[in-house]
Amino acid sequence: MTSFPLPPDHGVVWWLPVPQGGTDWARLERCLNGEERERATRFRFDADRHAYIAAHALVRALLSACDGAVAPAAWRFTVTTHGRPENAADLAGTPPLRANLSHTRRLVAAAVCRGHDVGIDTEDAARGTLTMDLATHFFAPAEVAQAQALPAAVRQDALYGFWTCKEAYIKAVGLGLSLPLDSFAFTLDPATLEPLSIGFAPGSGDDPGGWLFRRLLPLPDHPLVLALRHPRPQRVTISTATLTADALGDMLEGGTGLSTGAGPV
Repeated sequence: MTSFPLPPDHGVVWWLPVPQGGTDWARLERCLNGEERERATRFRFDADRHAYIAAHALVRALLSACDGAVAPAAWRFTVTTHGRPENAADLAGTPPLRANLSHTRRLVAAAVCRGHDVGIDTEDAARGTLTMDLATHFFAPAEVAQAQALPAAVRQDALYGFWTCKEAYIKAVGLGLSLPLDSFAFTLDPATLEPLSIGFAPGSGDDPGGWLFRRLLPLPDHPLVLALRHPRPQRVTISTATLTADALGDMLEGGTGLSTGAGPV
């Protein structure tokens, strides 16, 4: 597998649109461990099983591309008390590689950086399940007010903008939903929905200046947000790449497979 050095001030995001047919899923599944394969069998619907396999194969391929020494199938993971997967300490390197993944039925994504907390979230906005009523119950008041002030035509996109930001952040800090969603608030650019800032409730202990948030749009209805903790966020560069299932399979079997669309954002 082709690898590239990952400096500490750089993050990488890869995504893969999940194909609806004609894919050799066993080819991707071969790099998963026994626990992952067993969990894949529990999904009732093929679409959910395929997205799970693709996401876990993708993060393994990305870790190996950033590491250069550990094969995709060799990565082992531990789980924190709040359920966050982490690379086994003897494989992660120094500083350790940190990774996170997210998936819907139609898109999977993974992010890797070295030595910093990282989280990623993507959502299928076409489902339209987020409403102002839900936002009122779970979002911070400032976020609700900003969404209500936007034109109705973009309001739901804004709700998904807030949601992906919040999910990426709680995945990065590793606390899951034990962290109340209204204990921190994002401000979005009203024109682009790019996250401009984050604020915390008094006593949170977190520093708004220690975070980088980046919004991407891999598919027209799939917003994606990267959250990365760093002491100097302005120094961080992010590169992205789009893969196909066939290209991912080639990478796992020793080819390159990296899309020519890879580049900084």
